[in-house]
Formats: sequence, structure tokens, C-alpha cells
Amino acid sequence: MGIIFLFLFCGQAHINYQGEIMDKNIERILNLLPQPVKNFYIENIHRNITEIRVRSGFDIKVTADGKHITIQDTVTDKKFLENLYYSFCNNTVSAYEDQTANGFITLPGGNRIGLAGKFTTDLQGKTVLSEIISMNIRLSGFHTVEVNRN
Repeated sequence: MGIIFLFLFCGQAHINYQGEIMDKNIERILNLLPQPVKNFYIENIHRNITEIRVRSGFDIKVTADGKHITIQDTVTDKKFLENLYYSFCNNTVSAYEDQTANGFITLPGGNRIGLAGKFTTDLQGKTVLSEIISMNIRLSGFHTVEVNRN
């Protein structure tokens, strides 16, 4: 008899049998981050990991079960944050202008990236992000349901 965990990510159901399958949207985010962050997530997948904080000049922090945990040896710089932003925008920043002006972008699966930095107004009156200082990656919530298989 095994236990199957059913994860619901913003309306998408994912079967996770003993921690073997990861949501593809979360995996995409983790693949853009340093390996120690991905390792931490995989080793702690049973915990309620809600956000990943990436700040220029500091180690990355993960919020798991309401506690802030620093992932050692993950110090990032402004160039890393800029590349991460372009990756999240699929290298089409103009498609995310309106969201960026509001200080966030939404990714597939309901994951949201909060942006902090210097915002300026261009000649057309649009608010643009001119320098990224930090990102707060909010992972979409999930519900766990245990199902006994006979």
C-alpha cells in the first residue's frame, strides 16, 4: 500500500509519489537559480516552501514552513538579477512592461516575481524598471491530499 500525494497548483493537478515528480513551472524557476537552491528545494520538498528571495550582494534566502533559511554560497549580483529577469520574461521584456510597472510579473502556474529597484518614467510617461536590486519569487500555494491505494 502506498500513499499518493496530490498537489494542486492553481488548478493544475500533479501526482507526486514519494517526492518523485516536481511541478514543471517550479522546476523552470529552480533551473535558473544556483544549484544549491535547487538542491535545497528537492531535499525539502515536503516542507511548505513559499518564497525565494534573491538580493544583489547577499546569499539567497528561502522561506520554508514560515522560517527564513539562508542558502550558503549563493551570493548574487545585479548582472545575475538582470539575466534572471530577462529569463523570466522569455527575453521579451516589452511583453511584461505593464506588469513590471506594477512591481511584479506573473509566471505560468501562478508563481509571481516581486521586483525591487530603481523605477523611472520614460519620455512617453511609462514607468520602467531601470535597475533591479532584488526579487522575491512567490511560489504558488498547494494543497496536499493523502490517498490510500489498496
